[in-house]
Amino acid sequence: HHTYSVYSVHAGNSSISFIDNNNVVTPGFIEAIWTTNVSGNKKIFLILRLPLPLNNEDTMKNPYSSRPGLLAGLVYDSFTPEQQCIALEQVQSHVPFYQRPAATFGILFNTIVLVNSLHREHV
Repeated sequence: HHTYSVYSVHAGNSSISFIDNNNVVTPGFIEAIWTTNVSGNKKIFLILRLPLPLNNEDTMKNPYSSRPGLLAGLVYDSFTPEQQCIALEQVQSHVPFYQRPAATFGILFNTIVLVNSLHREHV
């Protein structure tokens, strides 16, 4: 049993990785949690905000790119404009994150280090 929260209540419990419709593991932050009945079964949906990926120049400065064993990634500390709705079953795990100030790794904007290690290779 996992505890998920919306970002405004508990940022740590809102940070997740999920399997998107293209079968790609993707990070996201939960903005809303909806419960509804579908054919008599309780179904939970998560409304996510997706972190903004680094541009090409800043990707070159990302030290985690060359260290895949760390299971860490780097994104900007801001969100894409669109939201995404997923089913709870698409969640892979919580994702610990660390907010870093501008100038970390030579990147001029605030960033977030995402550590996608809690799934223990369960996909």
